[in-house]
Amino acid sequence: MNAIKDVMMNKVLAGEAGKEKAREWGRWLATDEGQAYLAAQMEADFFEERENMDDCISIDM
Repeated sequence: MNAIKDVMMNKVLAGEAGKEKAREWGRWLATDEGQAYLAAQMEADFFEERENMDDCISIDM
């Protein structure tokens, strides 16, 4: 992931970015590049969550 984009996303979600920056970020997220960023972020979150679940599940055979 791009660290700068991750920081900006966190600021927007936390309400720390300001209205104009949040609008700018929203417009960027609507682009193909922004959509690719969101898809990659969601995929990374999915695999991290899956890994955490696998660590918690123990099957004795």
